Amino acid sequence: MIAKRYILISVWLIAACWIHAPAAADPPSSSRVRSTIKSANRAYERRDFDEAAHTYSTLPPTADRPAEICYNEALIHVALGDLERAKQSFRMADMNAKSTEIRADARFNLARLAYDDAMATAESDPQAALAKLTHAARLYRSVLDVRPDDSEAAKNIERSRLAALQLREQIRLKEQEREQRNQRLQELAQRLQDLADRQRDASERSRAAEEQMQQDSSIGAETTRQAKEQQEQLSEETRDMLSELMNQLAQTPRDDPGQTEMSEAMADIEEAMRNQGGAQRDLEQTRPGRAAPRQENAADELEEAAERLTQATSQNGAGTQQGRPRDRQPEPGDEQGNEPDGQSDREGQDQQPYPTPPREVDRLGDQDGDPIARRLIEKEIQNRVNRVRRGPPLPTEKDW
Repeated sequence: MIAKRYILISVWLIAACWIHAPAAADPPSSSRVRSTIKSANRAYERRDFDEAAHTYSTLPPTADRPAEICYNEALIHVALGDLERAKQSFRMADMNAKSTEIRADARFNLARLAYDDAMATAESDPQAALAKLTHAARLYRSVLDVRPDDSEAAKNIERSRLAALQLREQIRLKEQEREQRNQRLQELAQRLQDLADRQRDASERSRAAEEQMQQDSSIGAETTRQAKEQQEQLSEETRDMLSELMNQLAQTPRDDPGQTEMSEAMADIEEAMRNQGGAQRDLEQTRPGRAAPRQENAADELEEAAERLTQATSQNGAGTQQGRPRDRQPEPGDEQGNEPDGQSDREGQDQQPYPTPPREVDRLGDQDGDPIARRLIEKEIQNRVNRVRRGPPLPTEKDW
C-alpha cells in the first residue's frame, strides 16, 4: 500500500522557521506563532479538524508563510475532505520549503492525491484516469529530484506505470467489445430493413388479393391464403429479432450511449408485431383489404426500428471512450515533463474534484505475482526502518 506521510510538524521547528523568515508587514510575534501552532496541533490530535483549521486561519496568509505551517494545514484539509485546498497548501509548502524533507514529502503527498484520484475515476472515466496517473508519476519523479534515495517514490512510479498498463488494457477490451456490439447492431438493423421491405411486399399482395376477391372469389381466396402464410413467416421472424435485440440490450453496459435507441427500437418492433397480429387475423377471416394497411404500418415500424439501431451505432462509435478521442496518453514515468506540482503542471492538470479522503491503495502485484512489484515491495521493507516522516498522523511537541 502507498505509505502515508501525514505527520504534523512540531511547534519549535515551525516557530523557528518563521522567526528567521523574511520580515512581513506586522508579522506575528514568535510567542503567538508558538501558541497558535500548539493549539492547532492539539486540536488535530483529538481529531477536532475544524478547530485546527480555524486556529491556523488566525495566522496571516502571507506569501512567505512557513512551509511547515502550509504542510500542517494541508494535512488538516485532507482530514476534512477538502482535497483542493489540501493540494494548494501542499504546493505552497513545496514552494516555500527550506528543508528538502518538507519539499519531498509535500510532493509525495501531492502525487498520492493524484494517484488516488486516478484510481477513483478509473471506472467512470478511464481516459481521464490515465492522464492523472501520468501526472502522479511525474510528481513522484519530482520527489526524486530533491531526495534521490526515496525508494517509495521510485516504487510508486512503477505502480503508476503498472496501473496505467492495466487501465489501457481495460480500455482496449471495452473498445473491442463496443466494436463487436456495433457490428451486431448494424447486422440487425440491416435484417430489420430487409424484413420491412418484405412486409411492404406482403401488404401489396394483400391489396392484390382484395382486388381478386372482387373479380373471382376463388382466386382471391387462394391469394389470401398465400398472403396469410407469408405473414405468419414474417411475424415469426419479427419475434425472433425482438428476442435477439432484447438479449443484446441485456448485455449492453448501462452507460452505453446507444441504450435509449435500442430500447426505442424494441418498442417499434413490438408495435409492428401488434399490427402483424391484427393483419393475420384479418387474413384468416379472408379480409385482405383490412390486413393491407396493418401490414403497411408494421413495415413502417420495422423501418423505424432499423433507423434507431443505426443511430445507436453512430452514437456508440468505435474508437472512442465516452466521446473522448483515442489519443495516446504519455506513459507514467516518461522522462519528459518532470516538473513538480506548482510549476509548469500547476494549471489544469490536477483540477478534478476528489470525492473521498486519501485511502490506502492495494499494492500492485500482490495478487498477480508481478515480479517487479514484488522486488520493489521487498526493497521497501528493507529500507522502511531508515525512513523519515513515517507513522500515524500525530503531532509532536517540545516544551518551552
